[in-house]
Amino acid sequence: MPADASVTAQADAYAALLDRLGIDALHVTAISSGATSALQFALRHPDRVKRLAVISGNLPGGAAAMAPPQAARLIYRDVPMRALNFFARPILLHQDRSPEWVPARS
Repeated sequence: MPADASVTAQADAYAALLDRLGIDALHVTAISSGATSALQFALRHPDRVKRLAVISGNLPGGAAAMAPPQAARLIYRDVPMRALNFFARPILLHQDRSPEWVPARS
């Protein structure tokens, strides 16, 4: 674990990785605990994010945080998540624009 293991450091590491790969900007999809660093990335490097989608984003562990309902826990089991990854990944990888109802960043 690095000495500065913070979400801001992770967001800056994403930017450094994009620099190394020669990528100016990209669409970002964050799931669960990845939402925190993805949101920081979008806040710290807004010019690098074309669109940001957060799926089941995590909450800071406070009084408002609660366990997901049983139905949601079933979704995260191994087989359903593998099926979702199998079917959704090709769509997400080849999606270059969002539907018209998703507002564009200005």
